[in-house]
Amino acid sequence: KTNSPKRSHSYHHQAIDKLAPGLIISGRAPDQTIEAVEHETKNWIVGVQWHPEDDADVEPDQQNLFNGFVHAIAG
Repeated sequence: KTNSPKRSHSYHHQAIDKLAPGLIISGRAPDQTIEAVEHETKNWIVGVQWHPEDDADVEPDQQNLFNGFVHAIAG
């Protein structure tokens, strides 16, 4: 799995209410708002409710999302 970052920027007014079939929750905000989801069996079907690019240059966990994606598609 992606090992979602431990922190996200939760300043939005929309959030996931019901998960689509096959998705699992992989990250929550302190208020339990769903912040990240992944497919339970497929590799690298990932959705996040923040912009990891905002802090990727200073927060390694954010950059790791991009690194993991590139690694997955590079094969």
